[in-house]
Amino acid sequence: MRELVTSLAQDIVRLAMAAAVVAVPVALLLSHVHTQYAISKAGYDIASVTREHRSLAEENKKLQIEAAVQGRTQRIEAVGKERFGLEPAQPRQITVIPITELAPERTEHASLSGM
Repeated sequence: MRELVTSLAQDIVRLAMAAAVVAVPVALLLSHVHTQYAISKAGYDIASVTREHRSLAEENKKLQIEAAVQGRTQRIEAVGKERFGLEPAQPRQITVIPITELAPERTEHASLSGM
């Protein structure tokens, strides 16, 4: 009986050693996989934030240009009113001249192609 218990104890120790030998590489492998997943996820997050940053920077540039143009337009309008007494054109003051009246032989102009 004693030999049976000793043999069983030795088998359990061997099994525990084998489990430890297998568990350590598996744990390392799982740790490596998790780390690589985290790195990939961080890369995608960085790419997404970079795209958003570029989009916002482009929109900011457009808004700055629009603000500059709007400021100049208002300034020109104010100077025109103050110095020269100019007013915005009224619809009755605008005359539309069809392009065919200017050049009957040519009905398309380079600046009007696409309209």
